Amino acid sequence: MKQGKSQVNTQTVGRIGEVLAARYLSDRGCTILHQNYRVPFAEIDIIAEKQQTVYFCEVKTVSYETRHELEESFSRETWRPEEMIHAQKIRQVEKGAEAWLQQSGYTGSIKLIGLAVRIVPRETFSTVTVIPFS
Repeated sequence: MKQGKSQVNTQTVGRIGEVLAARYLSDRGCTILHQNYRVPFAEIDIIAEKQQTVYFCEVKTVSYETRHELEESFSRETWRPEEMIHAQKIRQVEKGAEAWLQQSGYTGSIKLIGLAVRIVPRETFSTVTVIPFS
């Protein structure tokens, strides 16, 4: 089996990752303001708030068949979901954040982050890594 692939389809993996990322943020004291915020030119997976800072989050998820495969990916530094958060994606999140800020009138502190989620659906196991954009 190829690294990072699973019998779970890509769309389902993405949805699972977003749910886990939102739970991860909530468990750390964030209030989820929006999920899948869309404007014509951008989408932001999660917008959350904690201690007067709004976080604009891009979630990337990869699925593994077993926890052993997931652990091997760490040790070998093979394909990582973080690699899918590239400059173009960051610009898209920035544009979406600008639109949300205009719509909401919010003028406080903001942060743009990525959340790399790795899941093993059969073993109900996951990890989340936070990637600051700046």
